[in-house]
Amino acid sequence: MDLNPTGYGFYSDNAYLRGSLLCGGGNVLLDSDGISLIAGSGDANSVKWYDSGVIVGKMLCYKSAGNFYIWIQNDSVPAADKTMQIYLQAYDNGMAPTDIIITSKTSTQSGGISMRISTALKMGLDNSGVGFYDETAWWKTGVKKASIDEDGYVGSVQYWGAVGNFLALPGLRGFWPMSAFDSAGGAQDVSGHGHHLTYNGNPTYNYSNLVPYIDLDGTGDSLSRADEADLDITGTESYVAASVRGLTFGGWFWIDSFTPVVNALMMKWPAGGNLSYALFEAGGLYYFIITGDGTTQVTVTSATATTGAWHFIIGRFIPSTELNLFDNGVKSTNVAGIPASVYSGNGALYIGWDQADNSYLDGRAALCFLCATWLSDAAIAALYQQTRMLFGV
Repeated sequence: MDLNPTGYGFYSDNAYLRGSLLCGGGNVLLDSDGISLIAGSGDANSVKWYDSGVIVGKMLCYKSAGNFYIWIQNDSVPAADKTMQIYLQAYDNGMAPTDIIITSKTSTQSGGISMRISTALKMGLDNSGVGFYDETAWWKTGVKKASIDEDGYVGSVQYWGAVGNFLALPGLRGFWPMSAFDSAGGAQDVSGHGHHLTYNGNPTYNYSNLVPYIDLDGTGDSLSRADEADLDITGTESYVAASVRGLTFGGWFWIDSFTPVVNALMMKWPAGGNLSYALFEAGGLYYFIITGDGTTQVTVTSATATTGAWHFIIGRFIPSTELNLFDNGVKSTNVAGIPASVYSGNGALYIGWDQADNSYLDGRAALCFLCATWLSDAAIAALYQQTRMLFGV
């Protein structure tokens, strides 16, 4: 970069790129194949590409309705259909650079084509190099194989940042990320309450992209905690502000198959009544159910469940108001017959086993939590967005 005394200058990568930036108004044409920058407004403020003295393209940066845009237009008259592509150039593991197309447009119009891209982009990377751009609903695309440290440093930072956010959840009663387990295989509660889970059957702990999880085979595997006061969340706790009393729980889950009658995710749902709350999959749908009296079930279901993929499944109870189920940020709601409280039953807390139906989870669980408050839509969305790239969602 060469700078003149005003602080402005030019960058020249090779002979193909020639250009200049001016301080204040003005107009410069470096040569017949150069670039000019014209001060002013509207089209007059665009950077123009010339070919033999004829304008063949323009680029303009502008602000509209609070958003900042980059607008690129091809002004040449085509002999045939033409395509404009905007791409990144990334190095894959230190090898030769690869062009990554992030958007493309083809037009048969003789007057040229244009496209705009908002600069308000968010990008997340896990340690496999998979990431995403997410501006608004009108444009989403993926970026694969971005260059990152071999030891997965980026994924590690993202994971531990997410863990910190779970630990700060209001009303947190338990947090089982599946990263810590004792010599007997029990999943450790890292919330500080010490509600460690008992290891049942022969599930295995594993990890992918530095995300730990427990893998359950659907034939006797589960984690459990005997009934105790901290797990009997009713939504009437007087020490919690009335405006946020309620229940929120769930985590990241993966279902291998729909073979089990019920893929039990997380629940206090014993055989013989005394039912409290349950989160599970059955018949290809996700369910969140509570009872206010141990028997009368109030239910909300999600859209179709899937196998072979991670889902952030959350159940939320707002007393006398609504029951919500969140599946990867998409909310389902039931407002009919919502009780004033959740029944305080004597059933154990299970991850992976529905005692009432004697059915187990054939799949995985990670970052499971339990809160004695109802978390806002924004809080649940933040948890999802902050962790989704770790799970490839």
